Amino acid sequence: TNIIKNYKDQISESNSSDAISIPLPEEILKSLHLLDAGDNDDETTQLRELYVLMVGINEYHPESILGNRPLKTSINNCRLLEDYLKKEIYQDHPNKLHIQSLFNTEATRENVIRAIRGFYNTENEKATFVFFFSGHTGDADVPSELLYAYPKGWMKSYLCYDSRVGDTTDLYDIELNYLAKEVTENTNIPFISLMDT
Repeated sequence: TNIIKNYKDQISESNSSDAISIPLPEEILKSLHLLDAGDNDDETTQLRELYVLMVGINEYHPESILGNRPLKTSINNCRLLEDYLKKEIYQDHPNKLHIQSLFNTEATRENVIRAIRGFYNTENEKATFVFFFSGHTGDADVPSELLYAYPKGWMKSYLCYDSRVGDTTDLYDIELNYLAKEVTENTNIPFISLMDT
């Protein structure tokens, strides 16, 4: 894809991922407590502004190879995380929490890429970007020109609602890394990628 071609010369030979990937559940909750020291003398802390894009897929396109392999809890897991953030962390600062969700048919490959590029849009350096994916994942073969970054010959991929239908591919790990670099370019905003699979 064009994203892979554009990213080929940008990734480090020693580190194939610029996004941070951490597993559920405890590590996620700890990472979301990213606090900034305030400007006051008592060094009080403040919650960072949080942008969370959630992708939850229980049912895949009927023509997909996953059409007969539905999941039961993906969307519910997204809602549980949203509920936790709203009630346990940002209950006193709702204006600092921004959430967008794509569920089932909404979570096409094109829509996910468009949402990443459009949703993470802020000039606030004290923000954090989180991409939460709950659904099927896979392993994709790596083109020969990228073997230096993925020496095992494969990379992780996210299966969107319409992945593997016709010519529609998965959302590859390298593409997500490229998109993370794109939306955080010239900023110090961290981009955290979380997979619940």
